[in-house]
Parts: sequence; C-alpha cells; structure tokens
Amino acid sequence: MATSLDRLSDETFDLLCSPCKRKHINKEADKYSVDCSDYYCSICVKFHEDIPALSGHKILDKGQFQHGTSQALPMVPTERCDRHNYKPVDMYCKNHDDVSCSTCMAVEHRLCKDIFYIPEFIQNKANIPDPKDVLKALEATEDKVTQHLCKF
Repeated sequence: MATSLDRLSDETFDLLCSPCKRKHINKEADKYSVDCSDYYCSICVKFHEDIPALSGHKILDKGQFQHGTSQALPMVPTERCDRHNYKPVDMYCKNHDDVSCSTCMAVEHRLCKDIFYIPEFIQNKANIPDPKDVLKALEATEDKVTQHLCKF
C-alpha cells in the first residue's frame, strides 16, 4: 500500500516501477518483465505473477538489468501516452522539443524533420553522461556557489 511519503518522495531512482509511476507513486524497480517491457517493484511484481496470462513471463532481478552488468537492458520507455494509454511515449520531436507516442507523433508532427525514436537515439548517443555523475557535478557546483555567496 502506498503511503503519502511514497507519493511525495523526492528520491531519484534510475528505474521506476511502471505501475507505480502510472499512479504517481515514486518507487524503485526491483524486477523487469522482458515480455511486458515494464519495470516492477517488489509489490507490483507479485500482482504480475498472480495473473495467469502473465505467469509465464520472463522476470529479471535487479542485478540482471542494472547498468554495468553483462545483461544490462536498454532503457525502455515506460511512460504511457495521455491520449493512447496503451502506447509508450517513445518518440521525440526536436523541432518542437516534444515527446509523445508514435501515433501522436505521426499525426501532430508529420511535417517535422527532426523526429527520433527515443531508445534508438539514446543507444546511438553513447556519450550521454550517467545521471548520477550529472547530479554529483550539480551538487559540487551548488556547494561552490553557496561558499562563494557566504563570503559576501
């Protein structure tokens, strides 16, 4: 059961539980369903396993899909489209700095030139920094700014 702390948590996780995220709950993913292409926390994966049609799905543990392992998975889009809730938000329009599902992109951005499939774009951009490294750099910069302001 989600508490108000789960909903309001400012913690950042590399991978969020897909069902919890759809309910605006911030929970870290512990498992990944290869067949669903969705991430699950320890509570949600129990519900997944209880559904007969889903019981045969291959479920990977956290250690099998974390960065740096030999079986690391690509980041899979888990955010769902507001209009087409069964479709993942997996397309990016650089012209309008907008993300949406492939159907919305085809209709609303058909004249745009710079449209990318997000997982492929990320995979091809191997030089994208690790979010944890970016966070550390931001914190270090914040410390320097704070120290500089304290001198005045």
